[in-house]
Amino acid sequence: MFQYSRAKLQSTESSLEYIINHVFCPLKLPQRNDHSLENDQALYQAVVDAAVAFNDQLSFGKQLLWMSSLRMLQNLECSIRFSTLSATEVESQISGMRNRDVLVYIIRAQNAAVVMRKLEYETIFESFEISPDPTAVMGAKGKLICSYPGPAIAVPNTIVNDPTFPAELANFLVHMDQDVLDAAATTTKAKSTVIEERDTTHPRYITELLTGILRGLGSIADVPRIRKRIGDDVLWDSAKLPWRRSPLWLVIRVALQTTLERNALGRTTYKSFMLFFMTRLTRLALGDDDVMYFMAAKIARRLFKLGTCASPELSQMVSDVTSEVRGILEGKWGFVQDAQQVSPPWTPKTLHVLQDTHLSLKTSREYIVQALQNQHSSPPQSSFDPSHHVRGTIDNFLDQNASFLVAAHSAEPSLALADFETVIELGIDDWVARVSPQNAKAACTSIEACASAYSSRALIAYEGNPENLSIMLITLFELWVAMDKIVVGRIPFLAEYSPEIPVTLLEHLLVRKSSALSRVKQLHAYLKARHRDASSGLSVFSSTTNDKSFAVRYFHQSPQLTSLKKKLRKMLRKSGRRRRSSFRPSMRGILIYSSAQRHYCMKTTSTPTPAWLATR
Repeated sequence: MFQYSRAKLQSTESSLEYIINHVFCPLKLPQRNDHSLENDQALYQAVVDAAVAFNDQLSFGKQLLWMSSLRMLQNLECSIRFSTLSATEVESQISGMRNRDVLVYIIRAQNAAVVMRKLEYETIFESFEISPDPTAVMGAKGKLICSYPGPAIAVPNTIVNDPTFPAELANFLVHMDQDVLDAAATTTKAKSTVIEERDTTHPRYITELLTGILRGLGSIADVPRIRKRIGDDVLWDSAKLPWRRSPLWLVIRVALQTTLERNALGRTTYKSFMLFFMTRLTRLALGDDDVMYFMAAKIARRLFKLGTCASPELSQMVSDVTSEVRGILEGKWGFVQDAQQVSPPWTPKTLHVLQDTHLSLKTSREYIVQALQNQHSSPPQSSFDPSHHVRGTIDNFLDQNASFLVAAHSAEPSLALADFETVIELGIDDWVARVSPQNAKAACTSIEACASAYSSRALIAYEGNPENLSIMLITLFELWVAMDKIVVGRIPFLAEYSPEIPVTLLEHLLVRKSSALSRVKQLHAYLKARHRDASSGLSVFSSTTNDKSFAVRYFHQSPQLTSLKKKLRKMLRKSGRRRRSSFRPSMRGILIYSSAQRHYCMKTTSTPTPAWLATR
C-alpha cells in the first residue's frame, strides 16, 4: 500500500484546493482566476509523484515503456519552472533527444503547446490549442469535443540533428512564449483597441506559422488522433479574469494519452493512471464532506468504466479510499443524528407561563368568531376537464392519408413527432409482418403519406438540431425499409436491383443513445445485404428496354398487364378492319371519277394526259 501525505505534494492547502478544482471539477468552483506559477508547479509535482509511484504497479516489461512517458513528464518541468521558457534549456533538451524521446513545451503567450517525438529516421512535431475559446466553451451543450493533436509535421532527423536547428527552434519557441502578437483577442475601450485579457489567444503562430516553416523542411505526418470531451467552464463574479480550467492539466493529459496509445501500453494504462492519480488526491482531501463525496463518486465511476481492465491492486486501492470516505461521512452523519436525538433539558422554573401565553390578536377577531361558530366558507369548486389529443398506436398513425398524424401534430406538435418516432421504432417490424399480400398496395400508400407528412413537419421543428434531424432520418429510413420489405415480398426479383441508397449515408448521422445506434446498425446491415444481393449495374430507373429491364420483367410476370396487352391488340385489329372496310367504297368512287375525267379530256382537247392521271 502506498503512503500518502500532504507533504508529498509539496503544496499548501490552497495549492491542494487548486489541484482538486482543476482535476475533478467539483460542482462548486471558484468565480475568479486562480492560476499562478506556484499552483501549476504543485499540479505538475503531484502528477510526476503519482507517475513514479504508478511505475511500481506495472510489470517489468511495462515499466520500460512507462519510463518513456515518465521522462516526458519530467522534461515538461522546463515549461513551468519559470514564467517563461529558457532558451538554453530548450536547446539542450532538443539536442539531447534520443530515439522514442518525447518533449512537450507550453507556449503561454500563443495559447498553444508543441510536442516533439523523435523516431528512428524522423522527428514528428505536433501542436494544439491548450485553452478553448470561451465562446465555444459557453456555447457547447454539455462538454466540448476536441480532437488532438492538431497539425503534425515529420522532419527528417538529418535536419533535426543539424547543430543550427535546435538553437533556431529554441529561439523561436522562447520568443513565441514571451511576445504578445496580433493573435491576441482585442476589444474597444474609449475608442481605443486594447487586448482583451478575458479571452484566449488564437494559436495560429504555432499551429500555422511554425507548422508552415516545418512543412518546408519535412512532410505532413499521418498520426493517430484522440477525441476528448473537455469539461471546461468560464466563471466570473466580480473579478478581473474568469476562472478557466488549467491548460497545464490539459497538456499533461493529451501528451500522456497520445504517447501511451502509440505504444503497447495503450489507452487502458492511461485510464488506469488517471484513476490512480485521482485516488491519491481523494485520500489527501479527506476534509470537506461535499468534495469528498464528489471525488469518491468520480473515482468509483472511473473504476466501473475500466471494469476487468483495472489491476487488482488498483481496484483494492480505490475500494479502500471509497470505504474510508464512506466511513468518515457515515461517522459525521451519525454524530448529527445523535445530537438530534438528545431531548432538551426540562427546567420548569425558568418558564414564564403567563407572559408566554398572553397573545395580542388585534386583527383576528373575525377569523376566531368564524372558527368558534364553524362558519368557514368552503372554497368554490371548479371542474377539471382536461383536453388532450388521444395518444395513438402505430395502426392509428399509419392510416391512408396520415390524418391522425396531422391532427395530433396540430394539437401537440412536439409530442406528436415523439410519439410517431417511438411507435415506428418499437412497432414497425410487427406492423410489416401483419401486412397481407392483398393489402400491400394500401400499406405502401399509408407509409408514403405518413413519411411525407412527418418529414415536412419534422424538418421545421428540428431545424438547427443535428441530433433530432438524425433521429428523423433514422425514422424515415425505417419507413423505407418497411416499404421495401413489403414490395420485395410482392415482387421478389426487385431484390436483384440496387436499392439506390448508399450505405455511407448512415455514417454521417449524429446519435448518442445506444438504442439509436442499434437502429442505425440494423439499417446498415439491411442496406448492405440489399446491395450484396443486387446484380451489378441493374437499376429500376434504367431507361433501357432489354430483358434485364425492371419494367420489361415486371410486365412479363404480371397477368393483368399481359391480359391488357391482348385486349388492346384485339381492339386494334377490330378497329383496323372497320377502317379498311369503310375505306374501300371511297376508293372505288375516286377511280370511277378519275377514269371519266380522263376520257373527257381526251375528247375535248389534245392536251396530253397528266402523269398523275395516267398512272391511276
